[in-house]
Amino acid sequence: MRLYFLPRFGMKKDLKKYGKWAVITGATDGIGKAIAKQIAKRGINVVLISRTEEKLKQVAEEFGTYNVEVKTVTYDFSNVGGYEAIESQLKDLEIGILVNNVGVSFDHPDYFLEVPESASDRMINVNITSVLKMTKMLMDGMNQRKTGLIVNVSSASGLAPVPLLSVYSATKAFVCFMSKALQSEYSGVYTQVLTPFFVATNLSQMRPRGVMVPSADRYAASAVNAFGLETLTCGWWSHDIQRFVQSLLPEWFINKKTLEIMQGGRKRWLRKQQQKAD
Repeated sequence: MRLYFLPRFGMKKDLKKYGKWAVITGATDGIGKAIAKQIAKRGINVVLISRTEEKLKQVAEEFGTYNVEVKTVTYDFSNVGGYEAIESQLKDLEIGILVNNVGVSFDHPDYFLEVPESASDRMINVNITSVLKMTKMLMDGMNQRKTGLIVNVSSASGLAPVPLLSVYSATKAFVCFMSKALQSEYSGVYTQVLTPFFVATNLSQMRPRGVMVPSADRYAASAVNAFGLETLTCGWWSHDIQRFVQSLLPEWFINKKTLEIMQGGRKRWLRKQQQKAD
């Protein structure tokens, strides 16, 4: 009720109190882009960070109707060096909100030993190092002002191990644990983690499907309404029900069923590759 019903009637955080600017990583597609628009609707200036300059320009033009300032920063988070370039462009802004959204996964489920090391390295750099670096960069200013909101977009894959997506699942678990630890360390800065199940995005390769698989726009509207209200939430009401049900089941059972689903996904991917080869 507090997260998903009452905010519809105005009982939600005034996000402007955190600061004049919000920074969103991975902001040109999916959940990141949709969250950036929801924040802009609330009258907060936004900094969009992504790796493709041309796409950033196109997305920035979509914010013309929100009557806010929009800045863009081009950066490929698969690189671990170069964060100074981001910091130099943000240093003069009063940043009250940071949304660590950028993330990558594998293009198909597979066994750990079959995954190229380069793919795992990229995932660690994008999913973990970006959260560390961006939080370190912007949290100090928030802590000094005694106000700020950091929202880390994790995944339901970070709530329980996912066989055949072992590295991805582990990176998302890192995001969950770090978020909850920081919330305890710094009382002046509210740190929140989102753990969505399936959302219709390019990353998930799924289409909207009723209340179980919302579109990115519907998901973002719900998640942003819940900003600053709970340290860990899925961001969408039916996903939190799924999380509750999952918490009641034994881990061995979840692992067994998840492995079966992932093995099925791997077989389908292999069949498609064979069909293309033929």
